[in-house]
Amino acid sequence: MSTFPPSSWLGYGLDMTVVSPNDINAVTSAILTAYALIPIDDSATTPVKVADAAWDKPKNLRWTLGQTEPRRPNTSRPTMAVSGDASVSYSVDSTFEEDRSYALFSYNQLVATCAFESWGQSVDKITLATAISGLNLLPFDPSNKSIIDSYRSLFEILGSHIVVGATYGGRMQMTTFASNSDTSYESSITADVGLAYKGLCTSGQFDISIAPSDQYKIFSRELMQQVSCRGGDAKYASSLNTSYQADKVYEIFTKWVQTAHKNPGVMSLHTAPLWDVMTATFDPQIIKHSADVKMAYEWIMENPLPHWTNATVTINLDWGEFGIISPNATIIQDPQNPLSVDNIVFNGAKILWGKEQSHNFQRDVKIMCIIVNDGSPLNFELSHGCDGSAAGEGRIDITINGTNYPNSTITDNNWNTQFFYNAPVNPNAHVTSSSG
Repeated sequence: MSTFPPSSWLGYGLDMTVVSPNDINAVTSAILTAYALIPIDDSATTPVKVADAAWDKPKNLRWTLGQTEPRRPNTSRPTMAVSGDASVSYSVDSTFEEDRSYALFSYNQLVATCAFESWGQSVDKITLATAISGLNLLPFDPSNKSIIDSYRSLFEILGSHIVVGATYGGRMQMTTFASNSDTSYESSITADVGLAYKGLCTSGQFDISIAPSDQYKIFSRELMQQVSCRGGDAKYASSLNTSYQADKVYEIFTKWVQTAHKNPGVMSLHTAPLWDVMTATFDPQIIKHSADVKMAYEWIMENPLPHWTNATVTINLDWGEFGIISPNATIIQDPQNPLSVDNIVFNGAKILWGKEQSHNFQRDVKIMCIIVNDGSPLNFELSHGCDGSAAGEGRIDITINGTNYPNSTITDNNWNTQFFYNAPVNPNAHVTSSSG
């Protein structure tokens, strides 16, 4: 039998000061695996069967077929990939920005839930005590940068929240957003989203007649999306993840739905805050730090610092797009390297150069920019056409903080998208002349 899938998630940490909670792909790629504060006990296992797969269930886990997801408090929305107590709401709230209009689509076919039977007795007190000692955790003081940094390090290593439960099945999630600075498309968002994604989010229905309208043209220039599909037929899921604007995408979606209960993937994670995990140890030397850990988390979430990260987009084809899908991140023009290319859409969420199927191929089109965010790792997408200097050789690259991320993958003939998660940004906060 294969390794029980929850062993990839349960007991490990998530740093919710930097993780976007609405995309399961971003969440699972951000799991901190250096330490499992709540270890899985595999000293005895029980065979379980789910769909077409079989696993050995470890002793201290509960696996339930066909039940509802772990009960979520009101502070967590059902479209989120992470749930927990009220502290999770800090990350949830930062996901939705006031200057953007959002449309959410979520399809979930639950197959099973998994959680620890009783995790309090299993907490790794030795690792917690070692972290407290090694990081020299002092009472939290927001005026002391060294103390703040020690708590940031704690969250970076162990996580601010620990995964204690997971749901499995088929999940298709899409979050679309566009700037609301232009009100021309405010009353037409449902129709615009329907056309942009060829009916994927609107039960296969869309109105092609609005394509020539000025409001739709403005909307399509501003539009960005975050997409994740887990579980079900791997081929269909891959198409939905990468070619969500293809002409027959709704047909692919309906085929995927028929398979969503097979090959179950992780849909969402349920968490406990680190300070609750510390309290559950009943160890006074650990418990005395729990209130400070909570205060540090809340202060960090309420006091983000701006980070400026240099980036260069390089395009080798007739069109390419770089888009940010992380919350609280914006693209601005680099004042040291003004734009020197035409035929470009440049806004806070994306850079789009060229025109789809124009066949006006160019090489090494470079666009320099600055990404402004709170220092969290960046989630973004790169999209491009099929052909470049030769058939099937289209590609787009972006260099962020000195690291190159290429997308030369061809998934269809028109729209080829690849998502990247948790890319490091400039670790140093931006200092202006007014701030010293």
